This record gives sequence, C-alpha cells and structure tokens, in this order.
Amino acid sequence: MKSDLIVFFLVSLLYSQNSIGSSIDEKRESIIYHSRLGEMQLRESTAQLESLYRETSDRKVRDDLITLLVRQNRNKDALSLCKECSINDYSVNELEYLAKAARNERQFPQSLTFYAQLHKVMPKNPNGLLGLALVNTDLSNFKPAKQYLAQYRKQFGEDKQYVEVNTYLLDNSEPLIVRLSRWQKELEKNPDNADVAKKIYRGAAQLNILPLRNKLIATYPNLFNENDRLWLLHDEAIRLSKGGTATKVQLEKAYSMLNEANNKAIEGSVLKKQILLDQLVIASKLNNDSYVDDSYSQLQALDTPLPNYAKEAYADYLLASGSPFSALNMYREVEYGYLTEKKKVPFTLGIKIVSAMSDAAKFSQAQDYLDNHMKEPPLYIMDFTRSKKVLNPAYNAYFFGRVNLLAWRGNISDAMQLMNERLDKTPGDPWSMLRKSELESAQGRSDDALKWADKANAFLGDDTVWADIRRANIALNVNDWKTASTILTSLTPEQKRPIKYLIEEYNHLKSGRFLASGGISHRTSPVGQPNESKQEYYLYSPKTDNGHDVYAHYLSTKSPDDGFDFEQRRIGVGVDFTFYPVVMTAEVGKGTKLNDKNYLSTNIKYRLNQHWSFSLYGNVNGSNTPVKAIYQDVYTKDMGFATTYTYSNRLQVGVDASAMKFDDENLRKNVSLWSNLDVFKYDRWSLDSSLFWSYQRNKETPSAYYYNPLKSQSAEGSLDLAYLQPFDHRIVLTHHLKGGVGRYWQENYASSQTWSIAYGQEWRLGKRLGISYDLGRKKSIYDGSPEFNNFINANLAIYFE
Repeated sequence: MKSDLIVFFLVSLLYSQNSIGSSIDEKRESIIYHSRLGEMQLRESTAQLESLYRETSDRKVRDDLITLLVRQNRNKDALSLCKECSINDYSVNELEYLAKAARNERQFPQSLTFYAQLHKVMPKNPNGLLGLALVNTDLSNFKPAKQYLAQYRKQFGEDKQYVEVNTYLLDNSEPLIVRLSRWQKELEKNPDNADVAKKIYRGAAQLNILPLRNKLIATYPNLFNENDRLWLLHDEAIRLSKGGTATKVQLEKAYSMLNEANNKAIEGSVLKKQILLDQLVIASKLNNDSYVDDSYSQLQALDTPLPNYAKEAYADYLLASGSPFSALNMYREVEYGYLTEKKKVPFTLGIKIVSAMSDAAKFSQAQDYLDNHMKEPPLYIMDFTRSKKVLNPAYNAYFFGRVNLLAWRGNISDAMQLMNERLDKTPGDPWSMLRKSELESAQGRSDDALKWADKANAFLGDDTVWADIRRANIALNVNDWKTASTILTSLTPEQKRPIKYLIEEYNHLKSGRFLASGGISHRTSPVGQPNESKQEYYLYSPKTDNGHDVYAHYLSTKSPDDGFDFEQRRIGVGVDFTFYPVVMTAEVGKGTKLNDKNYLSTNIKYRLNQHWSFSLYGNVNGSNTPVKAIYQDVYTKDMGFATTYTYSNRLQVGVDASAMKFDDENLRKNVSLWSNLDVFKYDRWSLDSSLFWSYQRNKETPSAYYYNPLKSQSAEGSLDLAYLQPFDHRIVLTHHLKGGVGRYWQENYASSQTWSIAYGQEWRLGKRLGISYDLGRKKSIYDGSPEFNNFINANLAIYFE
C-alpha cells in the first residue's frame, strides 16, 4: 500500500511539471506568433517575453527573448540579460545572436568568444567561421581572418556569403589604390553595380583622382546628386590652388570655381562651410582685401570656430596687410591649439609669430621666442635622393629671421657680423649674398649693396630675377628711376607676387601727391606783435617711369612788424627731371601779393657715389628774399653750392655756401656746416643728434629796412628722441621730443644763448596719408635783443595711388 502511494506521488509530480512546461511553451509560442504581426506587436511581445523570463527563468524563453532584442538593436539588453550565465549555458541560436550583438556594440573580444564557441559546439554552422573572419577583420587581425575564410571555403565553398566577407576583408586590408583597381574590374564585369560605383567614387575622392570622379558622374548621372557635383568642383579648385607653386591666374580661377560652388551649395551644409574656409585660404594667398573680407564675414555669420589652418591663413593676410597685432593674436591661438593637443608647433608657424612680433615692434618678445621657443635647424640636410647634403631652407628662414631682428632692433653691426660668418661657411650661397646686400643698403652703402647683388647673380642659376629685384630696390633708394622701372615693369605677374611690398613702394613713390605745411608763431616777449604764419602747398603729378614729374606750388607768409602785416603770396609751377645720377628741378612763378615780380628757382643735384653728393642751385627773386626787402621793392638773385658726405646711415656731414645779390647793392654771403648723427636705436627708441654752424656777412646798406647784420654767426646742437608706436591697419605713430641749445654772435653786440624745445607726433595712416605736427617754444636773438616765441607747425601728405 505504501509503495503504491509513492508511485502515485511521483507520477503526479511528473505530470504537474509537464503541465507547467507545456503551459510556458504555449505562452512563449503565442508571444512569438504575436511578434510577427508588426513593429508594434514586436515591441509588445518583447515586453511580454521579458516578464515571462523574469517569472520562469526558462531557457527557451531566454533564447527567443535574445532573438527579439537583437532584432530591435537592443544589443546591450541582450548581452546583459543573463549575467550569471557561462558561455556553455547558451544555445547555438543564442551564441549566434549574442555574437552579432557584441559586434554591433564593437565589443569585439566578446564577439570573438561567442563566435568561437558557436564554431566549437556546431562546426557545421557556417556563421561561426564567417563571424570569426568578420570580427578579426574589425580588429585588423587580417592573418587569422584569412585563415578562417580559407577554412570556410574548404568546408562550404565560395558561396555568396564567402564572397561578401572576403570583399569586406579585402576592403579593409588592401591599400586603397589596390582596392580601387579591384573595384574597377568588378564594375567592368557588372556595370550596373551601384554600390561598387559608389565605392570607386569614394576611393577616388580619397586619392584625389579627379578624372575618375568626373567619369563616374558622367556615366552614372542618376547615382550622384548636385551635392556630389559641387564637392567635385570644390576639389578641382583645391587641386588647382595647392602648393607653393600655384600661379596668381590659377589661384584666381580656383577662387572663382569655389565662388560658383558656394552660390549653389545649401545654406548651413558642411560643403558650404568647407567652401568658405578654402575661399578664405586662397583669398589670403592672393592678398585680395575684398575676397578675404567677403569670405571671412560669411564664416563669421555661421558662428562656428575656424579650424587652425583657416586661422593661420587669415593671420597671414592680416600680417601682409599691415595688422600685426591682430595677426599675432590669431597666430597665438593656432599655437595654443597645437600645444593643448600636445603636438609640436610647426617651424613655419614659429617664424610667422616672430615676424608678427617684429612688425608690431615687440622686438624683445620676438627675440625671446626665437631664442627660447624655437630650435635652431641644422645648416645642411640630405637631398631627396639621400645621397648628398644641401642647404636647409628651414635654417635659412631661422638664420635670416635672426639677422633681420638684429637689424630692426638697431644693431646692424652685429647683423652684418652674422652675415659675414655665414658667408665664410657658405661662400657660394647667393641668398646670403642678397641678404648681405640688403644690410649694406640699410647702412646707406648702395654701391656696396649693388656689388653683392651682382655677385649673387653669378650663383643664382635660373633664379637671377632675385638679383634684378635687389638691383631695382637699390635703384629706387638712390632715385635711379629708369633702372628701377625697367626691371620692375619687365617682371611677370608671378615674379611680382612675392615682392608685393616692393611693387607697392614703387607705386607709392611714383604716385601723384599733395603736400601741405604750415606754422604759426606767437611772440610772447617782447609783446604787442600779431602772430607770424606760413602756408605752403605742393601738388605733384604722378612720376613717369623715368622719374620725371611736374608740380604746382603755392606759398603764403605773414610776418607782422612795425604795424604792417608784411603778407606775401606767390604761385608757380615746376618740373623735376631725373637723369640719374643727375636730378634737375626748375620752378617759375609770380608773386600775387606784396611781391608782384616773376621768380625762377633751379637746382641741380649730382650723386657721385654712396658717399658723395653735390648740388648747385640758383634763384631769381627766390623765397629767401626778406619780406621787408620786397616791401621796399628790393629783389634778389642768389646762387649756392652744397655738398654732402654720407659715411653711413648713421652719420652725414655737409657744407653749404651761397651768395645773394640785392637790388640795393647789398651782397649777402653765407656759409654753413652741418652734421647728423644717429646716437642710438634700440627697439622702439631712437636718439638723433645734429650740429649746425653758419656764418653770414652782409654789405653795409643804410637804406636796408630788412634785418641785415654786417657779420653774424650761429651755432646749435639739437637732439631728437623718438618713440615708435605701431598699430593695426598700417597705422604708425612716432613721438618726438626735440630740444636744442645754441649761441648767436652778431657784430657790435654781445653773444647770446638760443634754445628751443618741442614735442611732436608723426602719423602714418596707411600708404596714402601722413600727418605730423609739433608745438614748442624757442628763444631767438635779433640785434642783441632776445625774442621768445611759442610755435606750432603741421604737415600733411596725401598720395593719390
């Protein structure tokens, strides 16, 4: 009886378990059927399976749930469904889906584990080997990937799945150029394969093979859209403008192509922004103000940060256009970008930073950056064949930057010493010779500069144009217009591009101009006299290529005394003839107030060499005729001779001798000596000094109403302390503090001290406008009596470029 009860209990328990299992299977199968009815039903079924699995922990439920989760890309949920399960707990189906989920989540090691287990428990399942090949390809483990594929081919043959995985492997393991060749062969076999055509297009884009991309767009017009065509137009423009050898014509064409693409590109698109960035770079290379402003303003409207290369290009433009402070700020932003990414700052960027600091007159900072933030490159490097050493262009940039900085800081002697040492090491280096020529010019030694330019010419090979450019620069400095014009006008547009600064200076000096000057002097002791004043205006025509020009001249002075205004005016026209080394000036005109006579002025200048120059001048009723003499209807004729000796840019001395014949039989003789010395220049500061001595003798003329001492001498020494203050937009302000002391001797009177002090500012506002003014106080001596005057002077120069 007892044994029967036990048997009955076991049978009942087994029946109960079967009933429960059957119930779970029925629910599971019902849920799976429901999941096949649509997307919404799939989501509902997944939630039901998740609930059922939490209640039962049934393996079959888990198997189906993993399948549904992966089908909905809920890969993470599938992978974390059974955290306590070991690899051996999963079915073949679960292994396959979990391997796929892990690969989708780029958890490649875990995916490999699942695929390896799948292949182990069911070698006949092809997805085990295919998965192992795919994931190893993802990990760039190409050797085992090939081995698994070879095993698959041996076991299952070269079916469609094998071809697809093998293609994936080749597409990831072969060099792009090899892939491109293979894809082209595939497309030849199957011209309708759009996927392969797109692969070829993308590969050609990466390799910048523009003809192939053009051919594909022409062959498959429906496969590519307007955006693809605009990208192609963009890339063609970039190819045209790449490298340092692109001509101005090519750059202009590239910019035009980008402009066409820009007008058609969709607003806010990646293509639109890229076009604007590249337009900015090309516009900077062209140094075209309107192009740069247009591109930069459009980029600013996008309100997105510029990449480093675009910032650097814009900074290049700012520096070239005379805004060194803005350029420096942008260069430092680019430098900061490299430093924050722990990348090495490019050597070329360092040189640009030094140049911007120098142009901003931040000379000490430039020196510090050059010394402590840039490593000196080697003098020689191996050529491209690795068989011989050649001069390192980077070293040239570094070395010449150091030389230039010394010269700009006022230490030309040390700069010259560096150049001499360099030429001792590289005696046949023409670029060092040309730089030596520049330093000679900076010292006022134009003849020596020309010799070094001629010497460099013999070593320049096909680049002799650089010696010609140096000669043109020297010629311009010494007023040899014919030589300068002959050279500069013969250059091609491409030869002019790297010397834009010289072309601009040539056009600036050649342009028409208006010059105005004026001053007011107010006598404070003795009191009682109105202000003295002077106005003078010149209007010049543009110079011819030979340096000739014509001009109009107006002069007005007012010198009140003894109750009379003594105001005179005169107007005339003149001409400058340049026949280097001779320059001749002649001016004729007529007085229009007080002075009603015609006048004539001439001047002939002759430059013998870099040290000596001479001039011979003469006037009939010249502007130096005393106004009180004109009031007496007494006019003059005068002539003089002057010579100047220039030792260097720092020291000049000269002598001037003249004689003036008055209508009242007076004869005024004058001789003067003068010297100018640059005492020092250090960074923004400079101190110039001058000495002047003159002796004058007049014939005793009782009828003379004008000031006419029989004998007089004057001597004066003066200093000019200047401070340079540059700004952006080619604006430069120079402050001047001037002071002088002297002594005046006049026959029959005791000698007396004279002095003057003044503060002035000199503004250079771009290339076309210059303004200067100063105000001060001075003491003068007339017939032994002192005069004290406050004065203000102003000058204006406008160039019509």
